[in-house]
Amino acid sequence: MDLIQKRKVETIEQYKREKDREVATNCPLYLLQWYSQNKLKLDSTQAGKFAFELKNYRIAQGEESWDWNRDKGRYKNPQNQYAAIMENINSISGINNDYKVHIDDHVHRLHSVLTNMQKEFRNFLTYDGQPLVSIDIKNSQPYLSCILFNPEFWSEDSTLDLSLNKLPQNIKDSIRFIPPRAGSVSINTALNRFFGKLDGHEFDRYKSIVSEGAMYETIMQWIQDEKGIPIEREDAKTIIFKLFFSPNRANPEDENHWLMLYFKEKFPQVVELFKIIKKQFQGLDEKKQHGRLACLLQSIESEIILKRCCQRIWDIGNHQIPI
Repeated sequence: MDLIQKRKVETIEQYKREKDREVATNCPLYLLQWYSQNKLKLDSTQAGKFAFELKNYRIAQGEESWDWNRDKGRYKNPQNQYAAIMENINSISGINNDYKVHIDDHVHRLHSVLTNMQKEFRNFLTYDGQPLVSIDIKNSQPYLSCILFNPEFWSEDSTLDLSLNKLPQNIKDSIRFIPPRAGSVSINTALNRFFGKLDGHEFDRYKSIVSEGAMYETIMQWIQDEKGIPIEREDAKTIIFKLFFSPNRANPEDENHWLMLYFKEKFPQVVELFKIIKKQFQGLDEKKQHGRLACLLQSIESEIILKRCCQRIWDIGNHQIPI
């Protein structure tokens, strides 16, 4: 076999390996490439030392200083956090560089040791010897929800560049399914009725706030004005997630119940639309139905960032910009 043939065979074999990895991880090459090169490194000595000191500090400070788990509604145990971060550190620093990269088939987000890592520890990371830079979208979930205010987004005949039609099948099915109980109003029917009674300007103030990236600051100001209580931006973010993604059935005993009523007073059509999307149907798992809105918004974010922005950076950057 001459040198040219040998290189052809090696190129074909490499292409097959890359395709196999794409299938196994559900991750396109333009994302998987940067993990496959094993250039993502972490200063395991300094990171491990910091993790140990942080764990001991939080334990000494008591439970009120611990991180809050929004999903489970309780404090995160520092000992468990320490075990988790050490597992991530060892995964990156180990011989095989196990980055655990994959895209899930539920909301289609990318997961890896990097996305699962507490943000403090990302300061110990480098890529090919260079520091990393983090880019974020301010109040991204409230901002991206603005696309839901366009009736054309929901149409099966939509010509929009981004619509429900462009999202994965499981997301479309969650909105367009037929209710199992006869006589139940489907989400599609409820959406048609909802948009049929609007004049088109009901969402303007909401859009203005989120377009400026100021939704969390607005919540902070509301609480300061109404209750005289200053809160941190991260707490405001937690509150807005709860306002958005909690079940429709309100709990008057919740300490932020008044804020839900306040939000509804300020943005009644936003709340009504979200309730339609989170509608619960008899005969389906009640625990999962209110998650419809969260899954929809996360899938929209994945479509924009992973499938479009990252692909474009790969193309325009001539495959030279790690992301």
